[in-house]
Amino acid sequence: MKNLLYDVRYSFRLMMKNVWFTILVVIILAVGIGANGAIFSAINSVLMRPLPYAEPERLVAISTNLPSSGTFQASSSSAEYLHLRNHGKSFSGVAGFSSPISYNLSGVAEPERIQSIYVTENFFSVLGAQPLLGRTFVEQDQNPGLTTLAVISHGLWTRRFGADPAAVGKTVLLDTEPFTVVGVMPPGFRHPTPLASLDVEVWVAAGFVGPPFEPPAVENRMMRLIGRLRPGVPVEQARAEMEALGGQLQAQYPDRYPADSGFNLDMRTLHESVVGDFRPVFLILLATVTIVLLIACTNIANLLLSKANARKGEMAIRAALGASRSRLIRQLLTESFMLSLLGAAVGLLLTVQLTQLLSALGQQYIPGLADASLDWRVLAYTLLVSVVTAILFGVAPALQISSPKVNEALKDGTRGSTGGVRHGKASSLLVVMEFSLALLLLVGAGLLLKSFWQLREVELGFNPDNLLTMQIALPFPTNLEGARYGAPAQRAAFYRQLLERLHALPDVESAAIVTALPMTAPPLMSQRNYPVITIRGREVKSSADLAKAEWHLVSPEYFHTIGARILRGRGVSEEDRIDAPPRVVVNQAFAQKYFGSDEAVGKYLKIGDETMGSPWMEIIGVLANFKNEGMDRDTIPELYVPYQQLPEANMSLVVRTAGAPENMTRAVVGAVRSVDPDQPVFQVRTMNEIMNSSLGVRNFSTVLLGVFAAVAIFLAAIGIYGVMSYYVTQRSREIGIRMALGAQQGDILRLILLRGLILSAIGISVGVLLALTATRLMSSLLYSVAPLDPAIFAAAAATLLGVGLAACWLPATRATRVNPVATLRG
Repeated sequence: MKNLLYDVRYSFRLMMKNVWFTILVVIILAVGIGANGAIFSAINSVLMRPLPYAEPERLVAISTNLPSSGTFQASSSSAEYLHLRNHGKSFSGVAGFSSPISYNLSGVAEPERIQSIYVTENFFSVLGAQPLLGRTFVEQDQNPGLTTLAVISHGLWTRRFGADPAAVGKTVLLDTEPFTVVGVMPPGFRHPTPLASLDVEVWVAAGFVGPPFEPPAVENRMMRLIGRLRPGVPVEQARAEMEALGGQLQAQYPDRYPADSGFNLDMRTLHESVVGDFRPVFLILLATVTIVLLIACTNIANLLLSKANARKGEMAIRAALGASRSRLIRQLLTESFMLSLLGAAVGLLLTVQLTQLLSALGQQYIPGLADASLDWRVLAYTLLVSVVTAILFGVAPALQISSPKVNEALKDGTRGSTGGVRHGKASSLLVVMEFSLALLLLVGAGLLLKSFWQLREVELGFNPDNLLTMQIALPFPTNLEGARYGAPAQRAAFYRQLLERLHALPDVESAAIVTALPMTAPPLMSQRNYPVITIRGREVKSSADLAKAEWHLVSPEYFHTIGARILRGRGVSEEDRIDAPPRVVVNQAFAQKYFGSDEAVGKYLKIGDETMGSPWMEIIGVLANFKNEGMDRDTIPELYVPYQQLPEANMSLVVRTAGAPENMTRAVVGAVRSVDPDQPVFQVRTMNEIMNSSLGVRNFSTVLLGVFAAVAIFLAAIGIYGVMSYYVTQRSREIGIRMALGAQQGDILRLILLRGLILSAIGISVGVLLALTATRLMSSLLYSVAPLDPAIFAAAAATLLGVGLAACWLPATRATRVNPVATLRG
């Protein structure tokens, strides 16, 4: 311990003596450690932090797969829910919840749109969540349909009830229908959803086997299921039981689960269900910052090697006085650990700032990122990184400096060249490592950047400029009798009057409504379960032959407003009223997939299978494909139904303006309020903002990888500059003699640059080999770009070669100014 304290004191004095060297090393370390700490903080928050429920490791998400029809991880039916709840022996409880439902919170000064979810009465007990006030739902609240009981979030309680404890027992009006508040959840409770922007504020107790829900039926897939495993039951055992339960369902409903459907019940941990799609992004970013740290370590190792010759005499004296090699190595490693700990301390400050920046960049796209902060895991990880870093950059210099040739060093070690040769070889090897790692990052960043550029250049099929959008949800209570918008004609009248007022505004070129805006499909979500479509006269031999498509309600000017084209037939018009024959427009993808070379216009289809009572609709037009699901997704078969024939309560408004769309927000909202003063609007965005949001995760990863690649290139440039500077210093005598014998400045310049270029080329070659393997892991993040894109590899190699040449230029020009006369005289 005494020797250790002596080593620490000596290391501290040495750092103070070489204060600028210490500052340089600390800055390099702080960048590497700070970047690693920030990314790990995000990973800790998103991927590692347990979900805020009791014993979250026992919670699983249950879904349905129908491989033959391309349906995976779909919602479950009430029949599946009841079967699992009644017969699943591996579970202590199985609960269900609906997709999010928007409600108008009315009866307040400022109307507000909030997110609500129907849940089974055991939802909170299965999660193990306890309320802050009141109670959650209990078995006595079980009801075949809806109840009028609600549990509200802490945010809604604070915002609308002023955090009044007497809020329990009061009512909230959701779409003008009263619900009694029975409980308030604590501030840390969040609904288990993979959508970062979805903030559920009301949970309503419901049974999914009575009005307004269908009776138990396998085709009514409107529930997400959560199960809690019994204590001691492993996931593998529960999966095996799920397979058996799925077989029982197939035997019970052979017509609904055909043998060729491939039906099976899927199960994964709830944590994986919430964050699993984001795992590849963060693992790639963690690998990236680790590479940056390795490059930083090689730079510092080079700096320490550069100081090696200056300390050969010191080490020789220590050895002559009896110090063992292990004692010298311990002293040198202590110095490295002191530098590393100081770098970690500064790096933690950088971690805090970078974590806040990461949260601001990605919290609206990635669930849990908003909660990223320093906790004990991040501190422990930073400490571990600092220890490993000290070993990485300290061992090589320590091994070299600790084995001096005592006699030679004591005579005149500074005039010898042996140490310089050994240092040169070690430094050259480190530079090769730096360049190979930098090339790996540069190729990764180039692939993501090209992928992002390809997405930006995608042919959208519509014009997103000057489009203002917002969502409108008319009150739609459970009891529609006497409701203001309970009848379809009332809803149609509201939208018709609104569109008339919008067209009267001076800077509005056109306006329309649609059920779902382009580019608003959830990112990084599993494949959705699209409705079955029955086409008159089309033979269906198996479930694999079922036609499926997404369908939307649109107003007459929708296609014109967004700039989409009708290829054949016509679009929706004012003729397609509620009393007109049912009609539909299909997109090009639907026509090609299900009609091939036959003409689709004039054919008939209906939404649902043959057993459903939906009407037959005539196809009146074929719409050119456009990117409705997202820029990075293939166009799927879609149907467009005139809204007046089936007007819904929830619609999106699209307005094309003559000028900047954001300047028209107040006027458009005013037009909505002029029709109904109590009607809120929400999610007011331009179409370009929606497009940017749809690429949020890709943009997040591209920006970060690009920044880290730039840092890596900068560090690599510093590394080769340092090596070549040392090389020129060590060979100044030789250069002077060459010049005295007639060598020209151009010859000396070529000599130095050639050595630098050789080192760069070797590092780039090794980096190419690494990238050939590593970039295959990025394929899930790429769009229309091959992981082995030759243009990206060539550009990255050329860039690094140019950086290497530029970094070598200054030492090379300094070498040409060596005075041969002074050299010979010396």
